[in-house]
Amino acid sequence: QTLVKGYKLEKAELEAKTETLKDEIANWQDTLQNADRFRKLVDKYTDIAERTPELVREFIQRIEIHERSGRYKKKHYTQQVNIYFNCIGQA
Repeated sequence: QTLVKGYKLEKAELEAKTETLKDEIANWQDTLQNADRFRKLVDKYTDIAERTPELVREFIQRIEIHERSGRYKKKHYTQQVNIYFNCIGQA
């Protein structure tokens, strides 16, 4: 009886671990596909003469501009800007 319980418990743990590993594999496959899409996009534009709005739209998904730090009357301040690229996310 105890042997059967131990077997069932181990089986349940292994099944849960299998599902976790399957999820991790799927995430890595998505990451690799996105990186490959981005690489193809970069290969398409190997010789860029000028930045055009179309080019920027193809590479950049969105830009987040945060509030600047410090007082607004200061001449110098810092401001966080996040750039999210298509296919690969924030870089």
